[in-house]
Amino acid sequence: VVGDHVTIKHHVAVFNGVKIENDVFVGSNVAFINDRRPRSNREDQWVLEKTLVSKGATVGSNSSILCGVTIGEYAVIGAGSVVTKDVPAYTIVCGNPARNNGYACRCGQRLKSPYKCACGKKYIENDQGLDIDE
Repeated sequence: VVGDHVTIKHHVAVFNGVKIENDVFVGSNVAFINDRRPRSNREDQWVLEKTLVSKGATVGSNSSILCGVTIGEYAVIGAGSVVTKDVPAYTIVCGNPARNNGYACRCGQRLKSPYKCACGKKYIENDQGLDIDE
């Protein structure tokens, strides 16, 4: 399922079980993995694990997103990252496996403590990461 105003660059396959919400950017060559234990000749029943890319998130080119993962709203996945677990909203992750590398504003700018962006938006830290301070 692909939402409205989504950008999907070249060489990206969106398989069953992947949901991409509105306003998401998916860079070139992103791989959405829909089988955690792939085998050509299975004896057991294959189970589809759902993957969610939440509103406004950015997935950098050449990233791999494992199945069963949720990428939070406005999160940023750095180019070439391998996402093996959930990414909280507004969080920047990079590497293999992807690890927290800071926070991003809705406008895309990196946030520094006390989490106020030049665009005027403010954020508060919670146990899940950041949330917009409205």
